[in-house]
Amino acid sequence: MLLYLASYALVSRFRRKDRDDLFSTDEDEVLVYRISSWLCTFSMAIAVGAALLLPISIASNEILLLYPNSYYVKWLNSSLIQ
Repeated sequence: MLLYLASYALVSRFRRKDRDDLFSTDEDEVLVYRISSWLCTFSMAIAVGAALLLPISIASNEILLLYPNSYYVKWLNSSLIQ
């Protein structure tokens, strides 16, 4: 949800504001605009999440190597694997 909100803020920031696509009188155009905004925001959130998987897994592996006898780290690792 946090990635989606951050993606929405980023898409809203770089959206062209000189066009009045959202304020059109045609309801179909407004619907198409909302769907395209949702698709862009959703795909950006998925892409950022996929890009963050590798660094987060590397960091969690390093924490596991630093604290090999910690019960909490072993439990957390087994929960993430399962």
